[in-house]
Amino acid sequence: MMNQNCGKKDRVTYYLDVNGYEVKAQYHQEDIDTVFIPLLDKIRQIQSAKKCRVFVFLAGPAGCGKTTLGLVLEKLAKDKEMSMQCVGLDGFHYKQSYLDSHGLASIKGHYSTFDVELLKQKLNESRVNDCYWPVYSRKIHNPIDDGVLVDQDIVLIEGNYLLLDEVGWKDLYAYCDYAIFISCEKEIVKERLIERKCKGGYTYEQAYQHYVESDSKNVELILDKSININMCLDYDGERFCIK
Repeated sequence: MMNQNCGKKDRVTYYLDVNGYEVKAQYHQEDIDTVFIPLLDKIRQIQSAKKCRVFVFLAGPAGCGKTTLGLVLEKLAKDKEMSMQCVGLDGFHYKQSYLDSHGLASIKGHYSTFDVELLKQKLNESRVNDCYWPVYSRKIHNPIDDGVLVDQDIVLIEGNYLLLDEVGWKDLYAYCDYAIFISCEKEIVKERLIERKCKGGYTYEQAYQHYVESDSKNVELILDKSININMCLDYDGERFCIK
């Protein structure tokens, strides 16, 4: 992971490993100074007060930039000598073979295609011990068991459904020490999700249809039914601010 000035004084560029692929992300220096760093200071205060491993949830709809923001926060935390790591909810997808055999492949990405019970188990284990968590690979389109060792004092978990008010999912909040939600206009995530599918080999028509039939429903659910939020970050497609 590397960061550098991108030629514009007010922006910083990060090159991030996202599920096995290098992704370029840019953030305004003002957002880093006035939103991200104060947020990290708040999280450090929480961990220092509790004197144990803490879990921070970073939730929001697909396409709102959770994954890249989580990894940048991890980078900034390490620059500040904070013991923090970012892990993704995507590692808790059911494997493709399970989705195929249970008729869930066509709705992959819906909350029913995640193993929330395994996530609870890992959260329980990690409260007291270092342990391995699964990670998702976009190269093989499957989770990899024991993909990352969770061993830092602050564990930032990013994922769509972490704050969802649904059976099974709302139990997760018992493990959460601080909850961040990214709010974003539906039209912004629509464009980003369609573009993402096109980069993955879909035609524009296929990507648009997938958004209408699947992604849009998930986006609306997350925006309408996420609860127990401690901090809401508003994202306009370029800038972040505290809502």
